[in-house]
Amino acid sequence: MKLRDVQLSILQIMKDIDAHCKKHNIRYSLAFGSMLGAVRHNGFIPWDDDLDIYMPRNDYNLFLETWNYDSYSIVNSNTDAKYTNTFSKIKRKQDGDAETPFFVDIFPLDKCPRKKIIRKFLQFSGIMMVLMSRRNVPLNTGSLFEKITKFALKMIPAPICLRVWRLMEQFFSRYSDVTTDYDYFSCSILHNVYWFKPADFFDGLLLHQFEDAQFPIVKDYDWYLQKEYGDYMKLPPLEKRVSSHFDNLE
Repeated sequence: MKLRDVQLSILQIMKDIDAHCKKHNIRYSLAFGSMLGAVRHNGFIPWDDDLDIYMPRNDYNLFLETWNYDSYSIVNSNTDAKYTNTFSKIKRKQDGDAETPFFVDIFPLDKCPRKKIIRKFLQFSGIMMVLMSRRNVPLNTGSLFEKITKFALKMIPAPICLRVWRLMEQFFSRYSDVTTDYDYFSCSILHNVYWFKPADFFDGLLLHQFEDAQFPIVKDYDWYLQKEYGDYMKLPPLEKRVSSHFDNLE
């Protein structure tokens, strides 16, 4: 399988997502390495094999409610009982309804009031949601505390983990309609739980070249990319320029 074929398949999925978002006035921005690819390469990072986007929670919910195409499927905990992530994947179907191995990840961003005590509670709740959804610690430090935590999570019955996960999601959603005195944060990836994004994060989105298309990115992309990657215009060493989801890509 050629990496470029993977990228072009993902790009088509993204073009269809973009068309759907325009039709329903749904806000989104490229995220993580996809935003970095847009800014640094005007497309995919040459060795990247996925595509990520952010949506505010209300837009995310509207997207899930309105996305209904026979040629695509939504993969999340509501459609797949074995799914362990707190975000959704969009996959295209092939002949015979078999899903392609290619996908676009959609990460919801939740609103968080600026009161410190509420922020601390939301951060704790976000950590609990990630741990309960995965029933594992998404780190590999090898510490004794981590080993004990992993063991304890395996001992908690799956229905209880799911119940805690759902309660946390309901708690986050209560701030979705707040229009002042809030910031954004993500509960989908553990390290993002500690990183608050400003209330105007989705204001004034910019269209940026991405391969032969244009997709939105946040106007403060420089701040975001520095926060996420540091000196983001500097290429990583050769040994780190590898695909993250597929092996033996040409």
